[in-house]
Amino acid sequence: MLTSQRARRAFVADDDSEEVGIATMVADLKETWAELGRAGKKGIVVLDNPAPTLDVRECVTAHPTELSACAFSRAEGEADSGAATQRVALADAPNVAVMDMADYLCPEDKCPAVIGNVLIYRGGSHLTATYVETLAPQFARALRRAMGKN
Repeated sequence: MLTSQRARRAFVADDDSEEVGIATMVADLKETWAELGRAGKKGIVVLDNPAPTLDVRECVTAHPTELSACAFSRAEGEADSGAATQRVALADAPNVAVMDMADYLCPEDKCPAVIGNVLIYRGGSHLTATYVETLAPQFARALRRAMGKN
């Protein structure tokens, strides 16, 4: 089973705190993956991509000749993504493989808005279809590795 997610935390009706939401998300992910293991199945988790700290598309429109103005901190982007929560949950998930595509989206300390003349992000942390198409070979290799097929 291949999974991914954007959410960093679960929404708990009687307690909307960040800490409880993250703890609940981690517990739910661990239980879901444990159920897979009990069923004799393995899972593959695609870690969430770094979340932009600005509206990338809007910034590129405003700064078409100064794209560096539209870069954002990889550390901040990863902290605001679901990847941190996924990593905590994965600590006790022996039947789950991990795919991390972040280096293809953000190869440096600053995440660029454009790589190879292709806009990376559209609307929040969503990737553009065009950029995703450029990553198809890398994604396929990462998926084969996660499946144990080199």
